[in-house]
Amino acid sequence: MMSGIVVSSVNNASFTGLKAQVQSYGRFLLRWGWFVAFSMMLTTICSFFIPDITTFTSYQASYQVQITSAGAGGSLNAIQATSFFAGLLQSSGVLNLALSKLHTYQQFKDLQLSDLQGGLVTASVVKGSNFVLLSAYSDSPHDASIMVITVYQTMMDKIQTDRNSIIDGINSSLSKELKAVEGDAANTSATLQQLQATKQTDTHQYRDLSNLYAVQRDRIRTIIASQVSLQQQGYNGLLRVINNSPVVTTVPGGGATHSDRLTLSPLVGLIMGLGGALAASRFSRRLPLRGKKRELILPHIVAAVPALQQLKEDRLFELTQSATSRCVPLLRRLRYQASEYEQRMQLITVTSPRQQEGKSTIATSMAIAAAQSGYHTLLVDANPRRPVIDQYFQLPKTPGTLDTIQALAMGSISSSPILETSIPKLWVLPIGAQVQQGESSLLYEPLRIDGLRPLSELLCTQAEIIIFDGPSLLHDTNLANLAALSDAVILVVDAQKSQSDSVLEAEAQLTEMGVFFTVLLNRTAAELVE
Repeated sequence: MMSGIVVSSVNNASFTGLKAQVQSYGRFLLRWGWFVAFSMMLTTICSFFIPDITTFTSYQASYQVQITSAGAGGSLNAIQATSFFAGLLQSSGVLNLALSKLHTYQQFKDLQLSDLQGGLVTASVVKGSNFVLLSAYSDSPHDASIMVITVYQTMMDKIQTDRNSIIDGINSSLSKELKAVEGDAANTSATLQQLQATKQTDTHQYRDLSNLYAVQRDRIRTIIASQVSLQQQGYNGLLRVINNSPVVTTVPGGGATHSDRLTLSPLVGLIMGLGGALAASRFSRRLPLRGKKRELILPHIVAAVPALQQLKEDRLFELTQSATSRCVPLLRRLRYQASEYEQRMQLITVTSPRQQEGKSTIATSMAIAAAQSGYHTLLVDANPRRPVIDQYFQLPKTPGTLDTIQALAMGSISSSPILETSIPKLWVLPIGAQVQQGESSLLYEPLRIDGLRPLSELLCTQAEIIIFDGPSLLHDTNLANLAALSDAVILVVDAQKSQSDSVLEAEAQLTEMGVFFTVLLNRTAAELVE
């Protein structure tokens, strides 16, 4: 039976969280739906009127240049030479010389080197072969053919002129390969000698290494022969064009995209609208501190409190020094409103929409201010999740609020363990030891009404003003029990961190509870404090 209750509680909590999330999304759509729809409509209209960007048909003229093995004694390393000549065809030296020749044609008068290097002329190695694909692009097939022929002839002329540097470049590539092959052959030879020393010449490993060593020695002799032949014969027969005239292909221009853009524009508008709405919502959630929007979101505000400095060093001392100026006007206003409406103003609960908005600091300041004004004041820590009052006053861990509530709920007659402070007429009721137990049970209700009601009645006989430091309103449902028994609820709102939607939600909940509440704007800039 108990397990069924626990499962039901968990399910109810999950449903409540899901419902709150759905309501949050609903509020977002109600607020920003018009903006998303406008963004989709505007994007579609713009896509309809923006014309297509026309791309014209171009032509590609190509040469397939083969790096043969006939030159250089018929034994040149084709792979190394292919990469070398592909880079040479695109080098600034070759393209500059080719550009000067192209300028003799009227249609190429305005051609620049950056145009050639930017993609009008390309040279790429055909993967796994000894071919270089030299290509040129232009608006007509004739012009593309002129460009590719000119670049190729320019390279051949440059080879004639710079024969020695070309040979040195190829010879350098061969030397690198020779060094690598010689190193491999030396390692193979050393391994063979070790096998011979251990009399393992009949093994498969020895026979495989012997064959490999023979291949390596043949390759070394071939490279050396290539270097000798290269010095003797140079580039003769090294390059050969497969096709006598360039191969021209048509590169079609881009087609119309108008219909595609119209189809995609609502989706683009939706994405842009949601992104803009999320960004605007993030900034618009900041709390307004001036003007009519502040009056709309904070209609119940009665006071604005500036931020305190250096609270972490001696918090209680700082609160004691500033309590009169900070909170005495607030207490006077609350008591004046109570007398005007002939209501009691003895039980005051201090809460906030979210955590860490300064409610415990305000509750402590109000209690100190009331004591300094001559009232017998009791400060009660009623925040099971984040109890801090005992830390402010440096109190020992003793039974307190939660222990008393549990005892009274069970029918036990118990006196409240109130502790005296160093401030005259101010007593404190700490949270107590039951806070640790409450965290371990799903069914534990720390501020249960059947124990909270007799506690409040008991405390009213012992002090003139009782101030509860309650939990955050939107984080703890136990605040509802405490608010129902209070004469007034102070909603502390952080002027720097609070968000308008959280404040509006907290005000709506307090209004729905039917309790008297007022808003205190905390950590406000000095010029905004009235």
